Amino acid sequence: MASQLRVDKIVPVDGVPTGGGGGIVQVVQATKTDTFTTTSAGVQDITGLSVSITPKFATSKFLVRANISATASNSGNGILLNGTTTGSLLEPSGYSSRGRSAAGELYAPGGSVDTFQSFSIEILDSPGTTATQTYKAQVFVRNNGNTIYINRSANDGDDAGKSRGCSTITVMEVSA
Repeated sequence: MASQLRVDKIVPVDGVPTGGGGGIVQVVQATKTDTFTTTSAGVQDITGLSVSITPKFATSKFLVRANISATASNSGNGILLNGTTTGSLLEPSGYSSRGRSAAGELYAPGGSVDTFQSFSIEILDSPGTTATQTYKAQVFVRNNGNTIYINRSANDGDDAGKSRGCSTITVMEVSA
């Protein structure tokens, strides 16, 4: 019996010809399995949650996805995404002196120091260049003294009643 290969479409790694739809050209991902903690006010990079990618085409778009496990000691903190060319990728308008976040408020749910949440962000970016782009996950810390915890709860005791998490950032180049 002869083998058969049947597909709807094959998209070349160099992208599709003009007028020919789109396809995923390349994918990069960073996975953070260790913890990160900060108390410095303002926007802080999350160590280990950054990826660099060199676009094959200036017309490409980038699908940026981040999944962050986190909590905070007080309210008003958040998670942000940043790109080389476009800066902050997703940020609320009119935040003034309020906290800001692209994916919900970072705080200890119900005031519990034993819990953390999972935050998901997804956005399509169009840098319009073939220069290398770096995408990174960040935290916004409302005030000095607020503590942000990534991949762990505030109470990180080594016992069966505590959990730790993992976080990722994934970037996919989509040909136009």
